[in-house]
Amino acid sequence: MSTSLTDAEQRALVELLYKQSASRALYIPIRGLKHLPDYKETLDSLRKKGLIFFYKAGECVGLTKDGKYVALLLAGGKRT
Repeated sequence: MSTSLTDAEQRALVELLYKQSASRALYIPIRGLKHLPDYKETLDSLRKKGLIFFYKAGECVGLTKDGKYVALLLAGGKRT
């Protein structure tokens, strides 16, 4: 992947990874990510890069396979 990620995008990916692991769910409600600054723009840019996908008409969000790999690398390689 040749695109670079902003700090907000990196934080959102790692946050999604941790929340998915903690709840053992494939999808996380977007209301759980509203504390992130500019969460709408951040999630939209991650979707355009193919790292996340929206589910249930945009109410939930999940990591794609590539998004999970990138989030694992950003989290320091810890398996969650």
